[in-house]
Amino acid sequence: MRLIIVLLLFQGVQGKELGKVSGYVGETITLPSGADPSWTLSRIDWSIFSNTTWIATFDNGGINTDRRPEYKGRLKLDEHSGNLTIQSLRQSDALEYTVEFLNKERQNQDQNKIRLIVKQHLKQPTITVIQSTETEAGCTLVLNCSSPDNGVNYSWEIKPSCRHSSNISWSGASELLAFCQTSADPVNVTCTARNNMETASSDWTSKCKGPDKTHTSRDRCGLVFFFGFLIGAMVMVAGVLGYRFRGKINKAFQLF
Repeated sequence: MRLIIVLLLFQGVQGKELGKVSGYVGETITLPSGADPSWTLSRIDWSIFSNTTWIATFDNGGINTDRRPEYKGRLKLDEHSGNLTIQSLRQSDALEYTVEFLNKERQNQDQNKIRLIVKQHLKQPTITVIQSTETEAGCTLVLNCSSPDNGVNYSWEIKPSCRHSSNISWSGASELLAFCQTSADPVNVTCTARNNMETASSDWTSKCKGPDKTHTSRDRCGLVFFFGFLIGAMVMVAGVLGYRFRGKINKAFQLF
């Protein structure tokens, strides 16, 4: 009779893999228990490692989520679904988790496993100025963009657009060479690093504005007008003085 009771108590015990759950460092994720939604759970045990180190439990109406110091204050256990929520994810949380629960009504016990994968968000790339030179023709820029993350691709954007630009990328960095002819607007450069999941960008603004073609044209026209007026005035003065000087010479000859 006792053997029959034991068999009935544990006939529902079985283990299955629930797959994987992914999250990013600093975010909040929920590990599903896989329990039948129709069950009324009387006991829930979440554990890590092969030696069944409990991290969150529910028993006799009480919830304990402070069993391990590394998880203290970061766990929430749903007594109805059996799901476990982890806040402020850390890289060290990337483990295989085991959940065991007991159905109060039918005394069925179940055990499931789930693996947590913790990822890092892409960090912003760093733009380093190798050269920024202003000449009468425009600005020459040589910039380097690098990322601490592996396996990223780079792209550049320049506003306003430059007539001549090229870039070369290699593992961990990218270099931009640009020659820009602008008016009064500064040159804004954006470097974007991307992988299969995310993108991250950094901006840089050049202090090199290039020549202002509008003002240069006005200045040249003003100078031409000024020198033309000055030369004309000098010719007129010279003509008047020459006329008077000739008159005086003629009077002198008449006296003789």
